[in-house]
Amino acid sequence: MTYHSIKVLTDGVFSYRCRSREVLVLKAFFDDSGTHDNSDVIVMGGLIAPEEAWANLEPKWQAGLDHFGIRKMHMSHCERGWGEFEGWSQYCKDQAISLFSDLVCETGGRLLASAVSRKVWETVTGEVPDLKIVFQQPIDFLFNTCMRRALESRRATSTEPEEVAVTFDTREQNLHFWEDLASNYEKKWPQRMVGYSFGSMERVLPLQAADMVAYESFVHQVQIRAHWGQLLASCEHGEAYERPRRLGGLLQ
Repeated sequence: MTYHSIKVLTDGVFSYRCRSREVLVLKAFFDDSGTHDNSDVIVMGGLIAPEEAWANLEPKWQAGLDHFGIRKMHMSHCERGWGEFEGWSQYCKDQAISLFSDLVCETGGRLLASAVSRKVWETVTGEVPDLKIVFQQPIDFLFNTCMRRALESRRATSTEPEEVAVTFDTREQNLHFWEDLASNYEKKWPQRMVGYSFGSMERVLPLQAADMVAYESFVHQVQIRAHWGQLLASCEHGEAYERPRRLGGLLQ
């Protein structure tokens, strides 16, 4: 199977071979969940980790895909037995989720996520119409929030701000606005943001890890919609993963 590795995707922005080994770029990958029309909750979530962590993830992730005979680990499809997962037993689905969850945990990455209720969004933008002029859709607002959180992140071991590169799953209907917004961030914070890109889950494997985080964040938000602050608190403190099979332990 052919896919775009992180190195192929980003070498045009930063050279892996020329950079000092002491200088590491943090890379964040984001996907969305809950964007279907009948969902009140919309989530954008993902992970940020050093580039070497993502480079180490790729061959292991591809090996997992090959083992299960699938092109991509799509969390909601796996849970529901859709598409490539049709006919799978619960045992097989659990095995796949366990394997890929463990790989996500191995990155040591920090979860970054943002969520919004469509009903709340409509209420707020009705009272503050200028907000909807800037962000036409709630997912645009989430894109901006995740971009900001990625740029605010740094490892606890680092005393100085670290360079960050961000990749989002391509969403054609929002791409023009997202590209403009990302470009503005790049111009405003050139010392922090060293690249941004958009890709598909099948070709950029870490986006499949981001999909797992986004889906778990979505499920968590649906379950506790009355307690929005809980997810934000989890994100801010960067808690460690606790469950071996589900990423939900990070969100509790």
